[in-house]
Amino acid sequence: MTGSLMLWGLIAVAIFWGVGVHNRLMRMRAKGLQALSAVQESLREYAVLLQTQLAPGALTESPWSTLRANLESMEGACKDALSTPLSIQPLENLAASMHLVQSNWSDVRKHIADPVSLQNYLALQTAWDPIVQRTQVLRTSYNHQVARYNEAIGQFPARLVVGILGFQPAGTL
Repeated sequence: MTGSLMLWGLIAVAIFWGVGVHNRLMRMRAKGLQALSAVQESLREYAVLLQTQLAPGALTESPWSTLRANLESMEGACKDALSTPLSIQPLENLAASMHLVQSNWSDVRKHIADPVSLQNYLALQTAWDPIVQRTQVLRTSYNHQVARYNEAIGQFPARLVVGILGFQPAGTL
């Protein structure tokens, strides 16, 4: 009788522990998704900035058209990253997209020849820089949340049930 009671007590402890691990990892994953959503909102500001600050015809001229196309690609990468929560490959694609947009922004400056376009670019630069800084802060926050999550799923004894509960390592930006 005592052995049976002990067995049921151990089973109950194991179940409560498993539920606790699951809830903790779900909270951590939710924080990661919130941080990723904040990054996405910040990234949308680039496209809004170009649409509101540039003349409509300017976005069809090269190198602005390349920048616009890469911003659209980055928006698609954001949607993919959010639709497959914290999966590594979509987040790597998003990080590459973000790097490409910043590279394109630098290329735009190299192709400006006339003074009026240069003034427009410099005005945009003053609005662009705070977005870059805010995005970097949000990106760092996201990476911190994901590092904590990845660390938690790799810790013993949680790693014993992580696969059963369906948790996978998350990707960084």
